[in-house]
Amino acid sequence: MKRDSMTEEQVRARINNQGSDEKKIDFADFVIRTDDNQDLKKKLKKILAQL
Repeated sequence: MKRDSMTEEQVRARINNQGSDEKKIDFADFVIRTDDNQDLKKKLKKILAQL
């Protein structure tokens, strides 16, 4: 807050105006989930192959 000269209220308003992860995923062409044990490199190679 101090860095951007914003009040706590302004920061909270900005956070509340951000879209949910579900909305962002709906607009994404690709989603890389990192919350599982699958190999990230394998996921990236799969996406790159589709481009």
